[in-house]
Amino acid sequence: GLLLGMLIGAGIGAVAGGVGGGLTGLLAWPLAGREQAWLIGVSVAGLIAIVVAIVAGVWAAVEIGAGARRYPSFTWWVANRLLFLAAVGAIQGYAQYFLGDVLRLPNPAETTGLLTRTVGVFTLLAALSAGFVAERINRRWLVAGCGILAAGATFLLLLAGDLNMVLLAGCLMGVSAGVFLTTNWALGTDLVPPEQAGRFLGISNLAGAGAGIVASGLGGRLVDYVNQFSPGSGYLLIFAIFGVCFLLSAVTLTRVRLPVPAPAPGEPATP
Repeated sequence: GLLLGMLIGAGIGAVAGGVGGGLTGLLAWPLAGREQAWLIGVSVAGLIAIVVAIVAGVWAAVEIGAGARRYPSFTWWVANRLLFLAAVGAIQGYAQYFLGDVLRLPNPAETTGLLTRTVGVFTLLAALSAGFVAERINRRWLVAGCGILAAGATFLLLLAGDLNMVLLAGCLMGVSAGVFLTTNWALGTDLVPPEQAGRFLGISNLAGAGAGIVASGLGGRLVDYVNQFSPGSGYLLIFAIFGVCFLLSAVTLTRVRLPVPAPAPGEPATP
């Protein structure tokens, strides 16, 4: 059921991306010329296809597995998780090519290793402290802040001109990932029905499995295609797209509603 849902989402995303990108390209043609309009259309198509595939795939998969319409907050939480993790996976996967082909930094493999270690250290430090913070701050807004911070780190990476800015972006990304991985899971435990917690948290692993498919399957083809027109531009495009995905991961949390806790014995019910 989960696999079928993701296939349905991919199909809807492909159709939506083709229509949206095609219309955008046609509108841009008189203003930008044929080649630029084509690239604009492909870029918009890629963004729409990836976002729609993620959201529609999650809704279809959860509907098949548990009934998305009965648990909309849980479904939007899974969408939030997949948008964030897919973006992290894409940035991690294409980092070395971005550093070498776009920023032209020397020894891109060594630099990628340094960046990975930097992100890892800050992820660990943030994760260790995030549990304490999540018990005292609204988890929904804390997770949303992670998406916004990760988007800022991604756009900073796009503007980077030297190694120092790259490492700064890595520090911010590590903090956002560490807080997200801890707090997002805590938020999920608040949303699942207690009597079916194992089943629902198992369904939520769709986000972890689907992240690699979206980042490599959809993103890789788009990168290769755009690089044919302008070498290195595909990496800029895919980072920008997944930066938007980080922002959209924060937006999805506006649809998440935490359940009202049951009153203690002897207390009046919450109106």
